[in-house]
Amino acid sequence: MFFGIGAYGTGLVLLRLVPSLFLSLALAIALSLLVSYLVAFLSIRKKGIYFVMITLAFCQMLYFIAFKWTGLTGGDNGLHGVPRTTFGPVDLHSEILFYYFILTLFLFSVLLAFRVVNSPFGRVLRALKDNEDRARSIGYDTQRFKTIAFMISAFSQAWPGGFMPFTPILCPSKPCRFTPPGTLSS
Repeated sequence: MFFGIGAYGTGLVLLRLVPSLFLSLALAIALSLLVSYLVAFLSIRKKGIYFVMITLAFCQMLYFIAFKWTGLTGGDNGLHGVPRTTFGPVDLHSEILFYYFILTLFLFSVLLAFRVVNSPFGRVLRALKDNEDRARSIGYDTQRFKTIAFMISAFSQAWPGGFMPFTPILCPSKPCRFTPPGTLSS
């Protein structure tokens, strides 16, 4: 869901508003964080299968918006002609520079995830996973921590999605679709 918001947000801003990759990526990430806050607000109160069903419902709603709103998203054909621009000093027109740029961002995100998991915040998240009632009883605001974790997850999906329109030079509606675990997608 958030990968698709990042992809469409970046592609639409580049095509229709500003030809700045930094600004379009920032707007797409901000939109993804806003949507993640709203989804988290409505879904994290539930547990187990109910949480899964609510988030799946939001995912399907966004997929159908991307698929049916052809005037904005291009529908099943996707966004065509999204221009590759520069990202600061990096010229993304070169395939090899684009690859190493994405690889560098990936390695940075792995290091950042490692830092988050091993921080005091990560320990609180582990406590929530192990026993939420116990974490609440020792004074942690579990709803706030789960909302922040949901938003970190959205961020970690939105920024790679923001670079997706540059890979095939179009942005199909496929990133917004829900694919059940263990299935092959074409």
